[in-house]
Amino acid sequence: MRSFRLLMLIILAAALSLAAPGTGLASGSSAKIPCTPPGPQTADTTSITLVSTNSSVCTVLRLIVNLNLGSEAQGHFHVFGPNGEIATGPEKFWSSGEQFRVEVNQVTGGSHLWCVDFWTTGNVKHGETNCVGF
Repeated sequence: MRSFRLLMLIILAAALSLAAPGTGLASGSSAKIPCTPPGPQTADTTSITLVSTNSSVCTVLRLIVNLNLGSEAQGHFHVFGPNGEIATGPEKFWSSGEQFRVEVNQVTGGSHLWCVDFWTTGNVKHGETNCVGF
């Protein structure tokens, strides 16, 4: 019985050492979860799109924000994330679909929120805060 247990342990150890890398079964390896960014997030007046790297390290490269179809307004975008303010867009007349792009280059931790507000001239918030989680 003892030799049977020893044989089973040897077989198990051999199987674990031959496991495919990245599965978390091979000795000394760790499972890596690929980063899959969410699709565009649309709220009542704004849309936000997150552009990220395609690797095991989740990095937000840039955020692209715009007013939704049918929305036009004089004002500015305020973009912020888990570390606070990222950028404030120029004060101007924004037409429907016109994009404001913000370079971010920040590593994210899975459930961080990346958000946009649109403020009309006179600092009146236009619509709800729009956030995408990544």
